[in-house]
Amino acid sequence: KGLSVHVEGLQFFGGLPLPVDVATKVAYGHITAMDYQSGEVRWRYLDPEPMMAGTLSTAGGLVFTGSQTGHALALNAETGEELWRFRLGGGVRSQPIAYQIDGESYVAIGSGNFAGIAGLVGGNIELPEGGQLHVFKLSN
Repeated sequence: KGLSVHVEGLQFFGGLPLPVDVATKVAYGHITAMDYQSGEVRWRYLDPEPMMAGTLSTAGGLVFTGSQTGHALALNAETGEELWRFRLGGGVRSQPIAYQIDGESYVAIGSGNFAGIAGLVGGNIELPEGGQLHVFKLSN
């Protein structure tokens, strides 16, 4: 169920929304870091909108993802603390990817809202539709 990756004993789950919290009747999203051997939840990042993007963990201790509000996010892999946020052109449902060229590291994240899917999970349908690819160079 959903996309997941792991690094150094942790597994990061992303890609599936939790449409509505039954108790509060509020839609929200989350990224959860779990110890894949014990099942212990190490941390949980909460977002005000359902999250449908995949997650990418790096050897440098970062977890990249995106939000339905159109932000690329970088979290600290050990703590879940938000380290970086960048406004994109639409909601993120893609899988971030990392690659290297000539020893330089990059992360690419696609964005583009689709009101039908966003509305299905309780997200904001007012964000622009269409697709864009954003590439970020990581500093060493």
